[in-house]
Amino acid sequence: MEGNTTPWIIVLVLTGCLALLAAWHRFRTRRLQASLESTKEESEASLSELATESAAQREQIHSDYSIELAAKQPAHDQYVRALSDRHQNDVRGMDHDRRVLVERYEALAKKLDSATNYEQPSRRFILDQCRRLDLNGVLLTNIRFPTPTDDGRYFLHQVDHLLLTERSVTLIENKHWTGLIFDGTLPRGEHRSWKLLFPDLDLGDDFAIQLQRKAETPGQIDVRIVAEDHNARSPRRQAINQAADLRTYLQSLSDCRAPDFIHPAVFYSHSDSYVVATDERLGVVGHEVLDIRTGLR
Repeated sequence: MEGNTTPWIIVLVLTGCLALLAAWHRFRTRRLQASLESTKEESEASLSELATESAAQREQIHSDYSIELAAKQPAHDQYVRALSDRHQNDVRGMDHDRRVLVERYEALAKKLDSATNYEQPSRRFILDQCRRLDLNGVLLTNIRFPTPTDDGRYFLHQVDHLLLTERSVTLIENKHWTGLIFDGTLPRGEHRSWKLLFPDLDLGDDFAIQLQRKAETPGQIDVRIVAEDHNARSPRRQAINQAADLRTYLQSLSDCRAPDFIHPAVFYSHSDSYVVATDERLGVVGHEVLDIRTGLR
């Protein structure tokens, strides 16, 4: 009988061990579940706290940004207004400059048309004389060219006529004067009777004297004197200066070969004029005695 009970004892011991292991396992599982639940609750609490802090931080940042933006908004608005005002001023300035340029262009175009019409009679006469002398060349009329001034701007010169031939270049200053004209010679040197009118007149080398009848008062004569001493440049001096300025301008152009010399000439083109000038005053001619060769010698 004792031999038969031993296996049962072993079975009972093993069964007890299994029961203890099962109980320990259940205890261990419950403990782990409790720990996991506690950890989960703590995590959820931490996440909730972090979310609350994050929301508070976002609100604080938004509040700070709003305060900073509100503080900077007046300066920003002022800056935008200043930019807008400056832009409007620039637009108005450009519009003003545009109107000025348009007005200048229209005035210049009108002046060019007027000058071109004014110079046509003298141009035709010069061309006729060139044909009479069988002189080949090109006659340019009413030429404009700029020269810089001391204030950084430009002065627009006007040349009445420019005659180009194989031999030379002649600048012709046209004067539509009437009456008796003394160019470079004093009246008293032509006849002693003129000494009674101009006894002590001293005008230097470059001058011109014009005597013409007054249209509104018959029998009376107007006297015009143009000379340096009378704050005016003589026609000959005008032609000399224009020739020098034109040559300087041509020299400033990189793609242009300036002539060695530009001959200055004065043409008194009115049919009711008579010119008195010395032989050595080259290029001073009157309507009835125009000889293009005078300005080419």
